[in-house]
Amino acid sequence: MEGNRVPENNLLLVVTAFISGMSIMALEMSASRLLAPYFGTSLFVWTNIIGITMISLSIGYYYGGRIADGKTDSKPMFRVLLGTGSFAVLIPFFAPIVMSVSQGAVRSGSAGVFYGSMLGTILLFAPPITALGGVSPYVIRLSTSGDGSYGTVAGRVFAVSTVGSILGTFL
Repeated sequence: MEGNRVPENNLLLVVTAFISGMSIMALEMSASRLLAPYFGTSLFVWTNIIGITMISLSIGYYYGGRIADGKTDSKPMFRVLLGTGSFAVLIPFFAPIVMSVSQGAVRSGSAGVFYGSMLGTILLFAPPITALGGVSPYVIRLSTSGDGSYGTVAGRVFAVSTVGSILGTFL
């Protein structure tokens, strides 16, 4: 075990970062498929998908880092991931209801497409993407032991997560 690690299962943490990145991109790509029948695939829809994803990740990174401070146990992170996975599995079942409500909420041409797809994206995809955004800071915290190697560890975690995102794009 390298000197920049706490006694956590490093392989498990690396795999967690990879799967988290893959899941984020898979959710983002599936959002376009779920929104298309209701709002189409216009630039308005993609703007909302990408924008809400980025906002959700930013919130997740911030709060994930705050929650991870002082933690030395991965169990809370895995509990959140279990809840996130459970939520994500239910998205296809709730999507027709949420999308119909979102579609009906605003009915004025392109403004309706923009605001309706925004509402649907926020309700269905922001919660799991926000939670998944919190994984990388948590993994970084569990992978460092205070020897000053935070940059190396953070770079490694974000690289692995990004490779997972690339794979998630093709799923």
